[in-house]
Amino acid sequence: MYIKQVRVWMAVTPDEYELPIALADSSRELAERMGTTVSAIVNRISRERHGAQPEGYRVRKVILDDHTE
Repeated sequence: MYIKQVRVWMAVTPDEYELPIALADSSRELAERMGTTVSAIVNRISRERHGAQPEGYRVRKVILDDHTE
């Protein structure tokens, strides 16, 4: 058995529920789905880490462990 990490990029609502708006395998794919640039996606994550309250959507990078036998 080995553990493979899978990264998922998500755009979520900017409220307490953080409901998914878009899912993607990469920041580039998420940027395309959201109609913006990769740098805008990455900058949004950075601003959120420093306490900024985004308008429209938040970005989450989720790392999932895939347990495969």
